[in-house]
Amino acid sequence: MVPQSTPTESLYIETGLLDITTITTKNRLNMEKRLHKHPERLATKIMEIGTKGGWKEKTTKMKTTINSEMETITASDIIKKYTNKINTMAEGKTKTQHLLNNTTWKPGIRPKYMNKLTRTEASTIFKARTRMLDVKNNYRGKYNDTKCRKCDAETETQEHILEECPGIHKDNSTKATRNDIFQDEHTKLRATVEKITVIMRKLDEQTK
Repeated sequence: MVPQSTPTESLYIETGLLDITTITTKNRLNMEKRLHKHPERLATKIMEIGTKGGWKEKTTKMKTTINSEMETITASDIIKKYTNKINTMAEGKTKTQHLLNNTTWKPGIRPKYMNKLTRTEASTIFKARTRMLDVKNNYRGKYNDTKCRKCDAETETQEHILEECPGIHKDNSTKATRNDIFQDEHTKLRATVEKITVIMRKLDEQTK
């Protein structure tokens, strides 16, 4: 589903995935909170044992690394730190910044369209949102120039081929706008996928 050379930040943002370190830390903090609130005999005993390298020592060390005020760190704080980390990594990266400017990122929450659409449909929307469609300006290292293959007049950007190119669009009915791509309604997204598929087919035919 994920196209090659997808920026890591874009992958995390668009899928809602958390990295393994964040997941592990969040789960450990939630477990500690749950055990303090609803003590379980065996689990509480394990927590209190000061065995070197044990659960308690690992948790204390982890919290110290994250925040010197150990009592104040929570799973929510971990998510905030993770969000800030990814946003910082995305700075200066055109494709990821485009995604951030057009969507609301919810770490740990999978976008609905990924569950509603087929694998191929979800892949098309993912590529469009992260500027990974196979157009010249998205893959400048792949092509000798950036001139549009259809109109031979403008730069072949993703916006150009989806919304502007007169060689592809005779009227507005065939265009796939930014609003079309970033909407939430899966039935409308499916219609957008059909438009993008036709557009990319026309572009590919021109290459051949």
